Parts: sequence; C-alpha cells; structure tokens
Amino acid sequence: MDYGNTATFRTLLNPTPGQYIGIDISPGQGVDRVVDLTADFARIRRKLPETFNTVFCLSVLEHCPDPFLMARHIEALLNPGGHLYVSVPFAWRIHEYPKDYWRFTPDGIRTLFAEVDFLPEACAYHSTAVGKFHPAGELPPRIDPTFGALKPRFGALAAFSVGVLRKLGIGREIFRHHYLFPPVQLNMIGRKQKE
Repeated sequence: MDYGNTATFRTLLNPTPGQYIGIDISPGQGVDRVVDLTADFARIRRKLPETFNTVFCLSVLEHCPDPFLMARHIEALLNPGGHLYVSVPFAWRIHEYPKDYWRFTPDGIRTLFAEVDFLPEACAYHSTAVGKFHPAGELPPRIDPTFGALKPRFGALAAFSVGVLRKLGIGREIFRHHYLFPPVQLNMIGRKQKE
C-alpha cells in the first residue's frame, strides 16, 4: 500500500494491465488484491492463482509476525528461476503499520528464503544518504562520531560542548560507543533455484 512515502515499481516498469499486481493485507492506494501472505496457502491461491517471475518484497517483513511462513509462501508463488527483491530494515526507527516486529541481517534473509540464491553483487546496505550503497558481504557502514551533525540540528553550542567533553576525556564516559549506527536498509536480489 502507498502510505505516501512508499516506493513503487508500477510507474517505473509501466506494465500492461495484469503484469504488475500490488498486494497488501489492507485495501488502499496501489493495492490490486488484498491478501494475507501468512494465511492458509489454499486461501492465498484463491486470491493469487498465478505464479510470478519477479516478486518485490519491500519493507514488509518487519511488520509480519511470522516472516518464516510469509517467506515460504512467497517462494511458493515465485516461479523456478524467478527473481526476488527483498528490502528490509537492518537498523531503522520503529514504524508501526500496524506493528513493527523484526530487523534483518543477510544471513537471516538467506535463512528465511532457503530456495533463493542471493547474488552477492546484488546485495547491499543503504542508508538515508542518496546514492550510497555498501556491499552486504561487508560489515554495515560505521559513522565516525565527529558529532558534526549536532551543529545544524542542535546548534553550535551543543557541537562545541560535545567536542570539549571529548577533549577532556569526559566524553568517553558519556559517549561510551565508538561509533553511531545510522538507519540502514538491507537490499537483496536473488533467483529461485530451478527444480
């Protein structure tokens, strides 16, 4: 569903009717069919009788109380050799639509989607910095705690105060971590194994 801040591939792909099917658990903008992918699979098949060459699962798994079941059902709907694009939060603010349950690692996604071979060159982390992607085979990006971001947000006095505390050695006690973790989204593209 388009909540006003949701990316959609429908406009980018410009599909003919029936080539792109938007599903969600609730009706709304961008939803062609209302389907609960954790329901009984026979019920899902009644609403989605077709199988798919490509499935986009974007910022959904964190809201699902049983991502293992949802992943099995997505795999069952995906044709052998078909592509799966999963985008999930690795570190992100809690955002309830209506609930927010999980955060994911690359190994977690590989475990959820055991029938999908994820392509290392098509797996990356990204944050809120536009156009910056980091290979998922490496550790997530770290930010040096320079606290430069404090100045525009909290003012020059806050940034100066933190700098003074750090120089005096007091900052190590207050700011115990060596780095800050930015909001990070994990993106993975893979191909379902052929039978």
